[in-house]
Amino acid sequence: MALASADAAPGTIDQIKAADWKLYGFTTFQTQALALFYSANDVRRLPNGHIELWTKGLSTKGIQNIQNPKASDELARRVAWKLARSYVPPIATTDKLTQEATINAVTSEEIADGGLIRPTIRILYELDCFEQLIRELSTYADSGGETQSSNDVQEWQHVAPETTASTLTAMLCRS
Repeated sequence: MALASADAAPGTIDQIKAADWKLYGFTTFQTQALALFYSANDVRRLPNGHIELWTKGLSTKGIQNIQNPKASDELARRVAWKLARSYVPPIATTDKLTQEATINAVTSEEIADGGLIRPTIRILYELDCFEQLIRELSTYADSGGETQSSNDVQEWQHVAPETTASTLTAMLCRS
């Protein structure tokens, strides 16, 4: 049985966290604004130097509804706990964030970790850091209440500058 420690986040047990989603950008999918996250716990560095990772897109409207100050004192406590310990979201390493944007990023990550919002899209990517290439290995998208999936491995694509793919590779492809 794991015991809570003094350094454990409020409301948690000092054990391996089941989810650790990191914000890496925003996009629009089927006219819906999404916040994009990658699963830090599931990043796999392969022997060939490539990286495999799962991502998900959550409705920004859903996140805003949960971010409502009246929605959760517990959420506010978890965010304050992380910020008090100088946590910096990885997106801050690629984008200059204001204090408010940093708080919003940390809050969004906590919401993503909580699993309260059904992902609109989930994608398993493979990154080739050396060649700056990316491809989709598996996709799951919700469309009108139905989940559509594909396990057809896509062709490699070059990572274009100023895209969410370039942010993702910049965050994960460091030496």
